[in-house]
Amino acid sequence: MGSRTIRLLRGRRVAAGLLAVAMAALLVVADADASPSPPVLEFTTSSKTFPVAFTTESGAVTAELAGFESVVHCAASQGQGEITGPHSTLSHYSFTGCAAEGSLNAKCKSLGANAEEIVSEEVEAEPVYIDQARNEVGLLLDPTGGVYMKFECGGESVEAIGPFLAPASPTDKETTTFTATLSESQGVQTPDEYELANGEKRLALPSGKRGTHEPAPTGVEATFTIHTSVPVEVKELTTGQVEAKRREEAEKARQAETKRTEETIAKLREEAATDKHAEESLSAKLAAIEKRETDEAAKRKREKLLAGALKRCKREPPRKRAQCRAKAKRRYGSAAGKGKAGSAESGSGALYQRLTS
Repeated sequence: MGSRTIRLLRGRRVAAGLLAVAMAALLVVADADASPSPPVLEFTTSSKTFPVAFTTESGAVTAELAGFESVVHCAASQGQGEITGPHSTLSHYSFTGCAAEGSLNAKCKSLGANAEEIVSEEVEAEPVYIDQARNEVGLLLDPTGGVYMKFECGGESVEAIGPFLAPASPTDKETTTFTATLSESQGVQTPDEYELANGEKRLALPSGKRGTHEPAPTGVEATFTIHTSVPVEVKELTTGQVEAKRREEAEKARQAETKRTEETIAKLREEAATDKHAEESLSAKLAAIEKRETDEAAKRKREKLLAGALKRCKREPPRKRAQCRAKAKRRYGSAAGKGKAGSAESGSGALYQRLTS
Protein backbone atom coordinates (compact mmCIF):
# COMPACT_ATOMS: atom_id res chain seq x y z
CA MET A 1 0.00 0.00 0.00
CA GLY A 2 1.43 3.38 -1.00
CA SER A 3 2.45 6.07 1.49
CA ARG A 4 -0.24 8.45 0.21
CA THR A 5 -2.91 5.80 0.82
CA ILE A 6 -1.56 5.16 4.35
CA ARG A 7 -1.63 8.89 5.14
CA LEU A 8 -5.19 9.17 3.89
CA LEU A 9 -6.27 6.11 5.87
CA ARG A 10 -4.50 7.45 8.93
CA GLY A 11 -6.25 10.79 8.59
CA ARG A 12 -9.65 9.15 8.25
CA ARG A 13 -9.11 6.92 11.28
CA VAL A 14 -7.84 9.85 13.34
CA ALA A 15 -10.78 12.01 12.25
CA ALA A 16 -13.28 9.31 13.18
CA GLY A 17 -11.63 8.69 16.55
CA LEU A 18 -11.33 12.33 17.53
CA LEU A 19 -14.81 13.11 16.21
CA ALA A 20 -16.22 10.41 18.49
CA VAL A 21 -14.40 11.94 21.45
CA ALA A 22 -15.63 15.43 20.53
CA MET A 23 -19.21 14.20 20.20
CA ALA A 24 -19.03 12.44 23.58
CA ALA A 25 -17.73 15.63 25.21
CA LEU A 26 -20.50 17.64 23.54
CA LEU A 27 -23.08 15.23 24.94
CA VAL A 28 -21.78 15.91 28.45
CA VAL A 29 -21.84 19.68 27.86
CA ALA A 30 -25.30 19.51 26.29
CA ASP A 31 -26.63 17.58 29.26
CA ALA A 32 -25.15 20.14 31.66
CA ASP A 33 -26.87 22.95 29.80
CA ALA A 34 -30.15 21.09 29.24
CA SER A 35 -32.07 23.10 31.82
CA PRO A 36 -31.46 26.49 33.46
CA SER A 37 -29.98 26.43 36.96
CA PRO A 38 -31.55 28.35 39.84
CA PRO A 39 -29.31 30.57 41.97
CA VAL A 40 -27.26 28.72 44.58
CA LEU A 41 -25.38 29.49 47.79
CA GLU A 42 -21.68 28.71 47.99
CA PHE A 43 -18.76 29.04 50.33
CA THR A 44 -16.04 30.85 48.37
CA THR A 45 -12.45 31.86 49.11
CA SER A 46 -10.01 34.10 47.26
CA SER A 47 -7.72 31.12 46.62
CA LYS A 48 -10.68 28.90 45.57
CA THR A 49 -9.10 26.02 47.50
CA PHE A 50 -10.68 23.66 50.05
CA PRO A 51 -10.77 22.38 52.73
CA VAL A 52 -10.84 25.42 55.03
CA ALA A 53 -10.45 24.70 58.77
CA PHE A 54 -12.67 26.44 61.32
CA THR A 55 -13.36 26.49 65.05
CA THR A 56 -16.51 27.42 66.98
CA GLU A 57 -17.28 28.62 70.48
CA SER A 58 -20.42 29.51 72.39
CA GLY A 59 -21.68 30.52 75.79
CA ALA A 60 -24.57 28.73 77.48
CA VAL A 61 -26.52 26.10 75.54
CA THR A 62 -30.05 25.02 76.49
CA ALA A 63 -31.94 22.05 75.05
CA GLU A 64 -35.62 21.36 75.73
CA LEU A 65 -37.59 18.28 74.70
CA ALA A 66 -41.26 19.00 73.97
CA GLY A 67 -43.63 17.28 76.41
CA PHE A 68 -41.01 16.84 79.14
CA GLU A 69 -40.31 19.07 82.11
CA SER A 70 -36.54 18.47 82.06
CA VAL A 71 -34.23 20.94 80.38
CA VAL A 72 -30.54 20.26 79.67
CA HIS A 73 -28.18 23.17 80.32
CA CYS A 74 -24.51 23.30 79.28
CA ALA A 75 -22.21 26.12 80.36
CA ALA A 76 -20.34 26.43 77.05
CA SER A 77 -19.30 24.64 73.87
CA GLN A 78 -16.39 24.36 71.49
CA GLY A 79 -16.14 22.82 68.06
CA GLN A 80 -13.84 22.31 65.13
CA GLY A 81 -14.25 21.25 61.55
CA GLU A 82 -13.64 21.97 57.88
CA ILE A 83 -15.47 23.59 55.01
CA THR A 84 -14.92 20.67 52.66
CA GLY A 85 -16.19 22.34 49.49
CA PRO A 86 -18.46 25.07 48.12
CA HIS A 87 -21.59 23.46 49.57
CA SER A 88 -20.59 21.41 52.62
CA THR A 89 -18.92 21.36 56.04
CA LEU A 90 -18.03 18.62 58.53
CA SER A 91 -17.50 19.29 62.24
CA HIS A 92 -17.49 17.92 65.82
CA TYR A 93 -18.68 19.65 69.00
CA SER A 94 -18.05 19.37 72.73
CA PHE A 95 -20.46 20.80 75.33
CA THR A 96 -19.18 21.26 78.90
CA GLY A 97 -20.79 21.80 82.28
CA CYS A 98 -23.91 19.88 81.27
CA ALA A 99 -26.75 18.91 83.60
CA ALA A 100 -30.49 18.26 83.41
CA GLU A 101 -32.90 20.29 85.50
CA GLY A 102 -36.54 19.67 86.32
CA SER A 103 -38.05 16.18 86.68
CA LEU A 104 -34.71 14.66 85.65
CA ASN A 105 -32.25 16.38 87.97
CA ALA A 106 -28.81 14.93 87.14
CA LYS A 107 -25.48 15.60 85.49
CA CYS A 108 -25.11 14.61 81.84
CA LYS A 109 -22.24 13.13 79.83
CA SER A 110 -21.52 11.13 76.69
CA LEU A 111 -19.97 7.69 76.85
CA GLY A 112 -16.19 8.02 77.18
CA ALA A 113 -16.35 11.81 77.67
CA ASN A 114 -15.25 13.81 80.69
CA ALA A 115 -17.62 14.51 83.58
CA GLU A 116 -20.50 16.80 82.53
CA GLU A 117 -19.30 16.73 78.89
CA ILE A 118 -21.49 15.90 75.91
CA VAL A 119 -19.80 15.28 72.55
CA SER A 120 -21.36 15.09 69.11
CA GLU A 121 -20.84 12.70 66.24
CA GLU A 122 -19.54 14.16 62.97
CA VAL A 123 -22.09 16.76 61.87
CA GLU A 124 -22.56 17.64 58.21
CA ALA A 125 -23.90 21.07 57.22
CA GLU A 126 -24.67 23.05 54.07
CA PRO A 127 -25.68 26.67 53.38
CA VAL A 128 -29.39 27.17 52.62
CA TYR A 129 -31.91 29.95 52.21
CA ILE A 130 -34.14 30.66 55.19
CA ASP A 131 -35.93 33.35 53.16
CA GLN A 132 -34.63 34.24 49.70
CA ALA A 133 -36.74 37.39 49.41
CA ARG A 134 -35.12 38.80 52.56
CA ASN A 135 -31.70 37.35 51.77
CA GLU A 136 -31.80 35.37 55.02
CA VAL A 137 -29.30 32.52 54.98
CA GLY A 138 -28.57 29.72 57.41
CA LEU A 139 -26.78 26.44 57.92
CA LEU A 140 -28.77 23.22 57.57
CA LEU A 141 -27.08 20.87 60.04
CA ASP A 142 -27.35 17.11 59.73
CA PRO A 143 -29.31 17.51 56.45
CA THR A 144 -29.82 13.77 55.92
CA GLY A 145 -31.15 13.22 59.44
CA GLY A 146 -30.06 10.64 61.97
CA VAL A 147 -28.63 10.60 65.50
CA TYR A 148 -25.85 13.16 65.81
CA MET A 149 -25.43 13.10 69.60
CA LYS A 150 -25.89 10.56 72.43
CA PHE A 151 -25.53 11.05 76.19
CA GLU A 152 -26.93 10.04 79.55
CA CYS A 153 -28.39 12.08 82.39
CA GLY A 154 -28.62 10.22 85.69
CA GLY A 155 -28.45 6.87 83.88
CA GLU A 156 -31.22 7.69 81.40
CA SER A 157 -30.19 7.75 77.73
CA VAL A 158 -30.87 10.71 75.46
CA GLU A 159 -30.45 10.92 71.68
CA ALA A 160 -30.44 14.06 69.53
CA ILE A 161 -31.75 13.63 65.98
CA GLY A 162 -31.49 16.09 63.06
CA PRO A 163 -31.91 17.98 60.80
CA PHE A 164 -32.03 21.53 62.20
CA LEU A 165 -31.45 25.11 61.09
CA ALA A 166 -29.12 27.82 62.36
CA PRO A 167 -29.54 31.27 60.74
CA ALA A 168 -26.06 32.61 59.96
CA SER A 169 -24.40 35.89 59.06
CA PRO A 170 -22.83 37.76 57.40
CA THR A 171 -23.40 36.92 53.73
CA ASP A 172 -21.89 38.43 50.58
CA LYS A 173 -18.91 39.57 52.65
CA GLU A 174 -15.49 37.94 52.94
CA THR A 175 -14.55 37.50 56.59
CA THR A 176 -13.03 35.08 59.10
CA THR A 177 -15.79 35.46 61.70
CA PHE A 178 -19.40 34.30 61.37
CA THR A 179 -22.31 33.95 63.78
CA ALA A 180 -24.83 31.09 63.81
CA THR A 181 -27.85 31.20 66.12
CA LEU A 182 -30.07 28.38 67.34
CA SER A 183 -33.50 29.35 68.72
CA GLU A 184 -36.48 27.45 70.13
CA SER A 185 -40.02 28.08 71.25
CA GLN A 186 -41.71 25.72 73.73
CA GLY A 187 -39.37 22.90 72.84
CA VAL A 188 -39.64 23.35 69.07
CA GLN A 189 -36.77 24.63 66.96
CA THR A 190 -37.29 27.91 65.08
CA PRO A 191 -37.05 28.46 62.23
CA ASP A 192 -38.12 24.99 61.16
CA GLU A 193 -38.41 25.62 57.42
CA TYR A 194 -35.98 26.54 54.65
CA GLU A 195 -36.14 27.12 50.89
CA LEU A 196 -34.53 25.25 48.05
CA ALA A 197 -32.88 27.36 45.37
CA ASN A 198 -36.06 27.12 43.27
CA GLY A 199 -38.16 28.49 46.15
CA GLU A 200 -39.65 25.16 47.24
CA LYS A 201 -40.18 24.93 51.03
CA ARG A 202 -38.67 22.10 53.10
CA LEU A 203 -39.05 21.28 56.80
CA ALA A 204 -36.14 20.82 59.18
CA LEU A 205 -37.58 19.41 62.39
CA PRO A 206 -35.05 18.15 64.96
CA SER A 207 -36.19 15.69 67.60
CA GLY A 208 -34.93 13.98 70.72
CA LYS A 209 -35.42 10.55 72.24
CA ARG A 210 -35.35 10.10 76.01
CA GLY A 211 -35.05 6.58 77.39
CA THR A 212 -37.73 4.30 75.96
CA HIS A 213 -40.06 7.17 75.02
CA GLU A 214 -40.89 7.89 71.39
CA PRO A 215 -38.91 10.72 69.72
CA ALA A 216 -40.40 14.17 70.31
CA PRO A 217 -39.67 17.63 68.87
CA THR A 218 -36.74 19.37 70.47
CA GLY A 219 -35.40 22.92 70.55
CA VAL A 220 -31.94 24.30 71.30
CA GLU A 221 -30.92 27.83 72.30
CA ALA A 222 -27.32 28.90 71.61
CA THR A 223 -25.24 31.45 69.74
CA PHE A 224 -22.08 30.20 68.07
CA THR A 225 -19.14 32.25 66.84
CA ILE A 226 -17.31 30.61 63.93
CA HIS A 227 -13.68 31.43 63.11
CA THR A 228 -12.28 30.31 59.73
CA SER A 229 -8.56 29.86 59.05
CA VAL A 230 -8.78 32.05 55.92
CA PRO A 231 -11.34 34.63 54.78
CA VAL A 232 -14.53 32.98 53.50
CA GLU A 233 -17.67 34.37 51.89
CA VAL A 234 -21.16 32.87 51.84
CA LYS A 235 -22.13 34.01 48.37
CA GLU A 236 -25.21 33.77 46.20
CA LEU A 237 -24.46 32.87 42.60
CA THR A 238 -27.08 34.02 40.11
CA THR A 239 -28.45 31.83 37.36
CA GLY A 240 -26.13 33.47 34.84
CA GLN A 241 -23.08 32.93 37.05
CA VAL A 242 -23.98 29.29 37.63
CA GLU A 243 -24.39 28.67 33.90
CA ALA A 244 -21.14 30.48 33.08
CA LYS A 245 -19.27 28.45 35.70
CA ARG A 246 -20.64 25.18 34.37
CA ARG A 247 -19.80 26.08 30.78
CA GLU A 248 -16.28 27.14 31.79
CA GLU A 249 -15.67 23.84 33.57
CA ALA A 250 -17.06 21.85 30.64
CA GLU A 251 -14.89 23.79 28.17
CA LYS A 252 -11.76 23.21 30.24
CA ALA A 253 -12.50 19.49 30.38
CA ARG A 254 -13.11 19.39 26.63
CA GLN A 255 -9.87 21.23 25.85
CA ALA A 256 -7.84 18.96 28.12
CA GLU A 257 -9.39 15.88 26.49
CA THR A 258 -8.70 17.17 22.99
CA LYS A 259 -5.10 18.08 23.82
CA ARG A 260 -4.35 14.67 25.27
CA THR A 261 -5.87 12.92 22.27
CA GLU A 262 -3.96 15.04 19.75
CA GLU A 263 -0.67 14.46 21.61
CA THR A 264 -1.25 10.71 21.49
CA ILE A 265 -2.10 10.85 17.78
CA ALA A 266 1.04 12.88 17.03
CA LYS A 267 3.13 10.25 18.79
CA LEU A 268 1.46 7.48 16.79
CA ARG A 269 2.18 9.32 13.55
CA GLU A 270 5.86 9.47 14.42
CA GLU A 271 5.94 5.76 15.22
CA ALA A 272 4.06 4.88 12.03
CA ALA A 273 6.62 6.69 9.87
CA THR A 274 9.17 3.89 10.50
CA ASP A 275 6.78 1.00 11.12
CA LYS A 276 6.58 -1.44 8.20
CA HIS A 277 3.22 -2.56 9.52
CA ALA A 278 2.01 1.04 9.78
CA GLU A 279 -1.52 0.44 8.56
CA GLU A 280 -2.33 -2.47 10.90
CA SER A 281 -0.54 -0.97 13.90
CA LEU A 282 -2.05 2.50 13.58
CA SER A 283 -5.53 1.13 12.92
CA ALA A 284 -5.48 -0.95 16.11
CA LYS A 285 -4.06 1.84 18.25
CA LEU A 286 -6.54 4.41 16.97
CA ALA A 287 -9.40 2.02 17.69
CA ALA A 288 -8.11 1.64 21.25
CA ILE A 289 -7.86 5.44 21.66
CA GLU A 290 -11.38 5.94 20.37
CA LYS A 291 -12.80 3.35 22.76
CA ARG A 292 -10.90 4.72 25.75
CA GLU A 293 -11.87 8.32 25.14
CA THR A 294 -15.54 7.61 24.47
CA ASP A 295 -15.74 5.33 27.53
CA GLU A 296 -14.16 8.01 29.74
CA ALA A 297 -16.50 10.70 28.43
CA ALA A 298 -19.49 8.44 29.11
CA LYS A 299 -18.11 7.63 32.58
CA ARG A 300 -17.77 11.34 33.45
CA LYS A 301 -21.32 11.94 32.33
CA ARG A 302 -22.63 9.06 34.46
CA GLU A 303 -20.67 10.25 37.49
CA LYS A 304 -22.11 13.75 37.11
CA LEU A 305 -25.65 12.44 36.75
CA LEU A 306 -25.17 10.10 39.74
CA ALA A 307 -23.83 12.93 41.92
CA GLY A 308 -26.82 15.09 41.02
CA ALA A 309 -29.28 12.27 41.66
CA LEU A 310 -27.74 11.41 45.05
CA LYS A 311 -27.85 15.07 46.05
CA ARG A 312 -31.56 15.17 45.17
CA CYS A 313 -32.07 12.03 47.26
CA LYS A 314 -30.96 14.00 50.34
CA ARG A 315 -34.10 16.11 49.92
CA GLU A 316 -36.37 13.07 50.05
CA PRO A 317 -38.10 12.06 53.31
CA PRO A 318 -35.87 9.70 55.37
CA ARG A 319 -38.01 6.65 54.58
CA LYS A 320 -37.52 7.16 50.84
CA ARG A 321 -33.79 8.00 50.76
CA ALA A 322 -32.42 4.43 50.62
CA GLN A 323 -34.77 3.54 47.75
CA CYS A 324 -33.87 6.80 45.95
CA ARG A 325 -30.11 6.13 46.30
CA ALA A 326 -30.48 2.54 45.10
CA LYS A 327 -32.48 3.68 42.07
CA ALA A 328 -29.89 6.36 41.25
CA LYS A 329 -27.02 3.85 41.46
CA ARG A 330 -28.86 1.36 39.26
CA ARG A 331 -29.53 4.03 36.68
CA TYR A 332 -26.20 5.86 36.62
CA GLY A 333 -23.70 3.64 38.44
CA SER A 334 -23.20 1.13 35.62
CA ALA A 335 -21.99 1.42 32.05
CA ALA A 336 -25.52 2.16 30.82
CA GLY A 337 -25.53 4.52 27.91
CA LYS A 338 -22.02 3.54 26.84
CA GLY A 339 -21.30 4.01 23.20
CA LYS A 340 -23.77 6.83 22.56
CA ALA A 341 -21.02 9.10 21.38
CA GLY A 342 -20.83 7.37 17.97
CA SER A 343 -18.39 8.20 15.22
CA ALA A 344 -20.44 9.76 12.43
CA GLU A 345 -18.43 11.91 10.03
CA SER A 346 -21.28 14.17 8.94
CA GLY A 347 -20.67 17.80 9.85
CA SER A 348 -16.96 17.17 10.55
CA GLY A 349 -15.48 18.78 7.43
CA ALA A 350 -13.22 21.34 9.16
CA LEU A 351 -11.94 18.76 11.66
CA TYR A 352 -11.34 16.19 8.92
CA GLN A 353 -9.47 18.67 6.72
CA ARG A 354 -7.22 19.70 9.63
CA LEU A 355 -6.35 16.13 10.53
CA THR A 356 -5.71 14.85 7.00
CA SER A 357 -3.66 17.82 5.84
